[in-house]
Amino acid sequence: MRTSLLVVVVLLSSCSALQGPKGDTGPAGPTGPAGVEGARGPQGAQGAPGQTGMAGADGMQGPVGGGLYVSKASVYCNEVSPPGTTKATASCNDANDLLVSGGCKDSTNGGTTGYYISENRPRNVTGGGPVDWLCSWEQPSGIPSVDLQAVGAKAIICCITVP
Repeated sequence: MRTSLLVVVVLLSSCSALQGPKGDTGPAGPTGPAGVEGARGPQGAQGAPGQTGMAGADGMQGPVGGGLYVSKASVYCNEVSPPGTTKATASCNDANDLLVSGGCKDSTNGGTTGYYISENRPRNVTGGGPVDWLCSWEQPSGIPSVDLQAVGAKAIICCITVP
């Protein structure tokens, strides 16, 4: 039996040395399942900015005089003297007109009445009628009474007409 086993071993070893040529590769097998996602690497540096695009075409020029306030004639001023009292109120002509400035004038001759101005402010600037400017004068103790209207004291307001 030893002899037959030796013959089988010799035959097998001599067969493996006498193999034929390698055959063609067979078709690929099915894709296997996806593996676990790996760790992410660090963020890369930001790239250089791109070139600036070309400027767009200029738009058409608007019509001349298209705004609401295109003339100095739109500005006007009103003056009011205190009517026998120590208060005067000058108003814009219309509730839509816009306040430019205002103030109080003590006298027309460049002197002083001796009174002091206790109120000098605009009113109705947020709506509810024309804007007005209130001026009030107070008589200090020891100063004689003065007719403010006669000496030229005035409340003045300047406005812009809104068409």
